[in-house]
Amino acid sequence: MSAHRALPLDEVEARARAARTPWPNGTPPHSKCPAEASSAVSEFLADPPRPLPPPYPWRDLGAGLLVLLVFVGAAHVIARVWFA
Repeated sequence: MSAHRALPLDEVEARARAARTPWPNGTPPHSKCPAEASSAVSEFLADPPRPLPPPYPWRDLGAGLLVLLVFVGAAHVIARVWFA
């Protein structure tokens, strides 16, 4: 009986690389699918769209109040300078 001898990792990887056959013409098979089929498949496999966050009406209210406050403040400063 002869003793079993393991091959070096480089040799194993080289043999595995040589055993793999490349795609014909260097293109994978999915690139030959028509565009409609690939988009239809990806549509079903894609994650569903995320729902929009709920609207925050207080943001609009706060922005409006800020504009009103700035306008009233500017009017107050102008009135104090004009009538002083």
